[in-house]
Amino acid sequence: MTELYAHNDKGDHESTIAKEEMRCFLSILLLSGYVGLPRWRMIWEVGTETYLPVVARAMRRNRFELIKVKRYMHCADNSHLTTK
Repeated sequence: MTELYAHNDKGDHESTIAKEEMRCFLSILLLSGYVGLPRWRMIWEVGTETYLPVVARAMRRNRFELIKVKRYMHCADNSHLTTK
């Protein structure tokens, strides 16, 4: 639904994300909430105690930030929503 929302509702036809990439993104969000870092980028800062190599190998920081900044995350198809 994220891709459909970006294309149809926001007019962003270049935004694509695979299911595996979305799972990875969500996993990083959950992990970063558990670890409790003040800044997202700290996960990818090599040579610090906040560096998480498993995250760095799973997704590049720039791709993570691109997905995060787009703010297109969507779980429902707006065309099928009803109002009461």
